[in-house]
Amino acid sequence: MLRLINSSPVNTDYGIVFGKARIKSIAFEGDDTLRIKTAYLFRTQEHRYHNVYYSQLDEGCAGTDIVLAIEHSLEEISVNFHGSMTDRMKRELLQEDMLFVGELIRQGYRLYVHYSTKREGYLIIAKHVTTKNIYFFQRYF
Repeated sequence: MLRLINSSPVNTDYGIVFGKARIKSIAFEGDDTLRIKTAYLFRTQEHRYHNVYYSQLDEGCAGTDIVLAIEHSLEEISVNFHGSMTDRMKRELLQEDMLFVGELIRQGYRLYVHYSTKREGYLIIAKHVTTKNIYFFQRYF
């Protein structure tokens, strides 16, 4: 099932979080919330990833163009995702952390894959994401 994610938490099999946007800023709020502001042609959005367990996106990724950000079931990480994203995650996480992924699946955590124009993609493992529009440009004639 494919559906767009609005301002409420959504845990579906698949979902489009956002696409064709430039990351304006990335910041952690507290211990486990990642806030990403994205710029589009006519609007800015704020995406908050809640209960973040792992993220390949950090402050250094500001300015990155994201072609598509998709929500997946965490079970798919070993089946459908190979290459630099998962290799990097395996290098960064301890073996005990990798074994903990099964528990994260039981707790309802999701996999968010962010495809950029620079590389294969960036992974985030989080409980859910919320999105809101924070500014629309208006033009008066």
